[in-house]
Amino acid sequence: MAKCVCCGKLILGEKPEFCTKCGAPMPGSAASRSLEGGIQVMKRNNFSEATNVWRAFVKSNGQPTDGEYREMLQAMRDCVISHLPDSEFYNRNGLADLASVLTERDLMEDVMGMYVNAIPEAVTKRQLHRLFSEYVYVTFESFKVYPDLSDMVKLLNEAHDVFVRFQDRLPTLPGEAKRAEEEMGFFVEYMPFLANKIKMRLNKEGRDRVSKAVKFWMEQPVLSYIEQLMDASMNYSRVWTAKRPSERKEGDAEKKLDKFLDIYFEEPFKERKKKKK
Repeated sequence: MAKCVCCGKLILGEKPEFCTKCGAPMPGSAASRSLEGGIQVMKRNNFSEATNVWRAFVKSNGQPTDGEYREMLQAMRDCVISHLPDSEFYNRNGLADLASVLTERDLMEDVMGMYVNAIPEAVTKRQLHRLFSEYVYVTFESFKVYPDLSDMVKLLNEAHDVFVRFQDRLPTLPGEAKRAEEEMGFFVEYMPFLANKIKMRLNKEGRDRVSKAVKFWMEQPVLSYIEQLMDASMNYSRVWTAKRPSERKEGDAEKKLDKFLDIYFEEPFKERKKKKK
């Protein structure tokens, strides 16, 4: 007996490649390591499981062809765009992990490019807000993919220009979206602020130290500075959108952001005990 990870159906007897109810690939089957298997899961709006299937596909078959890669992108786009009208926000985990195995592709930038091209397809303020949130998510997930902060400075500045496009589009659409106005306003200001903060620290550290830090983080399975960055950004969001601004809370948020940069530049140069042979 086997259980489908997507719909939960229990299948008795000989285990098929795909679920007989929802069409998702069954765990352990060849389909669970195939391009088509991931597409079927993505159609069921199980984004994270689909990226897991594609990671297994890449590990089993090597880098995808141009055509296979386009099919992945199209399936992801269709999944996200088709659910813009929904009230529920979905789990998009797994994108950065997929990007890490697609070594010959710029998955994060390609996904962001798809979302920009989809802006005209959002026909209400609420839908545009949904698409905007998807773009923000990919922007911050990119920190997990690009350990070189110079790359992230460029990406953050590009994101700022995109957010301005979202912000300009919002008043032209019907519906109510006060939260969308607040969030877009925050990120339009925050992205260049964050990019400049990182750039100033890069200049302060110097080329040689930056190069060594990048090399160190590229070799690490876990980027420990990510959590501090996310925490700092959430704090800035709360401070900048508060009805009553607080200098103390803004100072706390800035300290968290400085801590993120401290971790990034101090961890690679810590003395580590050599393992005994």
